Amino acid sequence: MRIKSAGSICFSAVLFLFMGVFSTMGVAGPAPIELHFQPEETVLGDVIPFFWEGIYHIFYLRGSGWGHISSKDLVHWEELPNAIESGQEADAPDRENCWTGSIVEHGGVFHLFYTGKNSRDPKGDQKVMHATSHDLITWIKRHEDTFYADGSIYWNKSINGPIDNKLIYHHQAFSRPRGFLE
Repeated sequence: MRIKSAGSICFSAVLFLFMGVFSTMGVAGPAPIELHFQPEETVLGDVIPFFWEGIYHIFYLRGSGWGHISSKDLVHWEELPNAIESGQEADAPDRENCWTGSIVEHGGVFHLFYTGKNSRDPKGDQKVMHATSHDLITWIKRHEDTFYADGSIYWNKSINGPIDNKLIYHHQAFSRPRGFLE
């Protein structure tokens, strides 16, 4: 397998994990094959896999947004429109970047949670953001659902100030909300 970027390693790891499911079920998996996906003109970042109705979806960090590919057999891939892009307005909560997150389905609606970044946001430069979709292709950002770290358990630059060695919480992840859909 020819590796072109660190993202390719992540993508390959996800494929082998999917293929490994066969062996854990006591079923002979597919013969090893050489697979590779490299997006045009960018690097492939964090891989966010999602399986729905017989189709494997791989969302990944692409530039300042999320790329999206899908496959029925993990061999032939279709490149789909980007799932989300960073906001264009100067005060958009995700103006600088849309970082990693996760996707879940609830009640027939897909929910994409991601970390939005804008250093000029007075409420905090990083925050959990939300987008929804009915088809995994067209996503609508739900800015009204954006939530920020409280500064108590999770570090928030606007509340806690610059990171220093005295603050023990600043490395805790704040991109995978629990109980949001309950």
